[in-house]
Amino acid sequence: MKNRYASHLVLAALWLMVFSISSQMMVISPILPNIATALEISKPLQGSLISAYAIPLGILAFIIGPISDKIGRRRVLITGTGIMSITLFMHAFVYDYTSFLIIRMLTGAAGGLLSGASIAYVGDYFPAHKRGWANGIVMTGIAGGFSLGIPIGTLLAEFGSFRYPFVMFAVTMMIAAVLIWFYLPQPSIRNLNKKLTLSQIKENYISLFKRPELLALAASFALMSFCVAMYMIFLPTWLTDTFKLNGYSIASIVFVAGFSGAIVSPFSGKLSDRLGRKVFVVNACMGLSIAIAMTTLFITDVWL
Repeated sequence: MKNRYASHLVLAALWLMVFSISSQMMVISPILPNIATALEISKPLQGSLISAYAIPLGILAFIIGPISDKIGRRRVLITGTGIMSITLFMHAFVYDYTSFLIIRMLTGAAGGLLSGASIAYVGDYFPAHKRGWANGIVMTGIAGGFSLGIPIGTLLAEFGSFRYPFVMFAVTMMIAAVLIWFYLPQPSIRNLNKKLTLSQIKENYISLFKRPELLALAASFALMSFCVAMYMIFLPTWLTDTFKLNGYSIASIVFVAGFSGAIVSPFSGKLSDRLGRKVFVVNACMGLSIAIAMTTLFITDVWL
């Protein structure tokens, strides 16, 4: 019973972290018009607010992997959640395009520290036969962001200020940081006594990329993440331009999508444990590609 309780606390902490990350990352898209109006940002510059988050995230994610193998996932999780709590709260003080751009870059760097950290920790903490189930639970944090975080954040920006959603997610991220500090143990570190150097990191990456299966895995994961992120970022813009929707309507649509994802995600984790990851991922990618393609081709009504 004690181990089960501890596992539930681990999942709760990681879930809240994933919820906060996905919510603050995706909420910028539906509230971008509010940000642009308040800070007087021209349309050509608005897209840079999204890339300002993504570029530091990608760089830090590439660097932090080998470091987390050396120092342990717990330290990385604590550092990343702590920094992101601060940078999200700093959104309350932005006053122009440049200040907002800098804060988004800092937040992206913190996101890079946490990128993949929850999945890696699950792999370290849970036995192999429970990893699919555990990751399925943790990843419902993304669905929770869609069904709760983004709609609430959109409404806060619509009826208050664009700064309110980021402050709200700063609070949830701080709670996640506290939970991680007190309830996430550090699994054994295999490379604790090995010296970590830049040349060693380079050699490790080269050896990994020489293996075709790992190169294909990394490329496919990057493409999946890129496609889903771009779809979710530009969907609100398309809905606004095509159907002239307001923030409330977009929040309602995102809520429906997120709610369905929250229901399916735990079952998908169990299903992947049974069918195998490869079969499950290939079929999921094929189904999602068809669904995304159908968005602009067949949707003629906002609730279709």
